[in-house]
Amino acid sequence: MPADSPYNAPPVIRALYAVSHALQASDAAPPLQPAKKSGPPNGGKPWSLEDDAQLCALMDEGVELKAIAQQVGRTAFAVETRLVKLGKLPPRVGRFA
Repeated sequence: MPADSPYNAPPVIRALYAVSHALQASDAAPPLQPAKKSGPPNGGKPWSLEDDAQLCALMDEGVELKAIAQQVGRTAFAVETRLVKLGKLPPRVGRFA
């Protein structure tokens, strides 16, 4: 490399050495485990026809949103959003388009 190359600068050489050393050390380290998912068990899953039927039945029985959310394993917001989509609840002003 030319003498004026940035790769010949001592700080760059030290940084490249440190990165190389860190990469070699990480090969021996065990792989990271994915973080445990926190939240409701069915959070993020698509709604099935059976889920919709259960949701509507619970709503018709007069069960509160939080209790429905616990029973179906979703957040209260997800339950409310789904009930609006199914026409069981009117949209709240400022929340749903």
